[in-house]
Amino acid sequence: MPFNAGKRDKGEYFTPKSIACYLTRKALQYYLNDSNHYDFGQTLLNRDISSLSIERERIEKINILDPSCGEGIFLKTAISILHDLKSTLYKKSANSTILSDEELYQHIIFNNIHGVDINNSKIDEYNQRLLDTFHINNSSQKPNPIKFGNALVDDPEYPFYLNWNETFKSVMKQGGFDIIIGNPPWGANIKHYKSYLQKKYPTIAKGQFDSFSIFLYTSLKQLLKENGILAFIVPNEVCFLDQYRNLRKYLLNYKLLEIINLGFEIFTEVQKPALLLILKKSRIKSQNHKVLVSVGFSQCEKSSLLADYGLFTKIIKDKHYFRSQDEFGKYKNFIFDIFSDPIDRIIMDKIDSNNFKSLGTYFRSGRGIDTNKQGKFFICPKCKTLNPPFGRGHSGRIKRKCCLNDNCDFIFETTEISVYETIELISDHNFPREGYNAPGYIGEDLRKIHFKRLPRAIKYIPLKSKTNQGNVHVNFDNVSWGKDYLYDGEKILIRKVSTGNNLLAMVYNGFLVTNQQIYLLKKKKSLKDMSLYYFLGILISRLIHYYYINKFGDPYKKILPHFTQASLKSLPIPIISKTHGIYKKIIKIVKEMLLFSSINHNSNSKDVKSLNNQEFSKLSDLYSQLDQEIFSLYNIKDKKFQQEIKARADGYGFELW
Repeated sequence: MPFNAGKRDKGEYFTPKSIACYLTRKALQYYLNDSNHYDFGQTLLNRDISSLSIERERIEKINILDPSCGEGIFLKTAISILHDLKSTLYKKSANSTILSDEELYQHIIFNNIHGVDINNSKIDEYNQRLLDTFHINNSSQKPNPIKFGNALVDDPEYPFYLNWNETFKSVMKQGGFDIIIGNPPWGANIKHYKSYLQKKYPTIAKGQFDSFSIFLYTSLKQLLKENGILAFIVPNEVCFLDQYRNLRKYLLNYKLLEIINLGFEIFTEVQKPALLLILKKSRIKSQNHKVLVSVGFSQCEKSSLLADYGLFTKIIKDKHYFRSQDEFGKYKNFIFDIFSDPIDRIIMDKIDSNNFKSLGTYFRSGRGIDTNKQGKFFICPKCKTLNPPFGRGHSGRIKRKCCLNDNCDFIFETTEISVYETIELISDHNFPREGYNAPGYIGEDLRKIHFKRLPRAIKYIPLKSKTNQGNVHVNFDNVSWGKDYLYDGEKILIRKVSTGNNLLAMVYNGFLVTNQQIYLLKKKKSLKDMSLYYFLGILISRLIHYYYINKFGDPYKKILPHFTQASLKSLPIPIISKTHGIYKKIIKIVKEMLLFSSINHNSNSKDVKSLNNQEFSKLSDLYSQLDQEIFSLYNIKDKKFQQEIKARADGYGFELW
């Protein structure tokens, strides 16, 4: 991670004071009281003198760490709370030496507070600001609680490594820190040491892992003392994304205390929903251990809780429920289904009790060409190999990159983009078109049971080869074309990214190429005689919409929710006889639905017209009919449960078209 990288490059975002205050107070509360009582300070002070002396000793020896502290909002909050606790305890305890405010603050900073940050040029400034906050000016020996280093790297071969056992020798000799708090970096640029993390943490640093997950794992496993408390702000994707399966499994070894989903708009410039996670590094002794869960904050409530700690605490106190931690461990991939209430869990258990095999049992699947919507590539000036352009978002932070050809030393630079020759594999024009050899779709073309347009023209090179692009000899070897057999024949297409968690799917028969924003599913031989329209009917139903969100999703995530192949392939799918009445009815209903696509598709235009009111009403009736068949298929006979599924699916943003 370069010294001059900006805050965004390091995944740093300002933490609202109310959140820092809540997490820090609750961490201290659980450490000292082992309870979720909201007035823990007063509860602590109401104890008898002998108990107070024990608590005073624990507070005197406490070690609190923020492993990515920045300017120290969590450390400053901890100092203030410890000051109030200690000063009150001193007054209540006999034979106590009364320290001045400055002396007490200095004592706390010297003995109880520890921080780490990677901004080497800012460390002195951060330490001085922390001292200035508490008016510590006349110290002969200035405290230096914030240390420089990369909290994730302890290998001396890396220039920013941090040896925890040396830097925090006395703390680590005692078993680690008592409390670890903070807002670890999300989406930090870890490319310079990604391979190191993958080698050191092979079970956690898998797939498209994020920096926060390594902070969470290392803090709990290596830095936190037994019976210590960890309180972090992390993206809520830790609860359900496939790549964090092993991390969730590890977390479940210990006592989860609170999971609070704050959702979006907590941090500016961050397009991920935030979650507060508090846990204790203590093995669960009873299967009845309950986790405090709070979700579903309105925009008004978010504004209130961000503005005021007291309101924050009150809202969570009034808006929470308890879940058995043991339930999380029973789910496939150890999903933390925090958005499911007791009614949801009854319904989900009912669906799962059918023991239907998964979609992945019956279908082979894959993605299309690994490229952007234009299929744009740079042509290497030196070896003519195609290279993907510089990305946007997190990937857009990369300013230089080597040619993909291992035998070529050319380096692409963002400052030279305008001079590189390019090729576009995907056209905005309809197929057929000169220079393009295949019809295809990209993600935005696929809607629910229809396509927004006629197929695009695509350049598709199924075999790795070289071909002429004008007068240039172009090398396609490094283009990921996808699986050729998935493009041919009858298949179901599912869009990876949608709005409102809607599963956008359609059947297509014939040769068709897609980009990587569309999943392609083809039946295995065991289902060769079954109609794809039967499976399409199941996938577009309210029941599956409801099931997917409760099992794998976040109903409050409206911005770019995406489906994963692993989750889709886990959906339970009933297989029934082709002579069964339900089978025939589902196919009939779906084919009637698809007529709307034919009626509204103008062959002279690339766009599909919108449904009129009469058509929309008819389509709505067909969905109601489909719902009833799907309920029968999944043995949901209770009318109350049927109504709950329909109402909740609609509440989650279910769309007909």
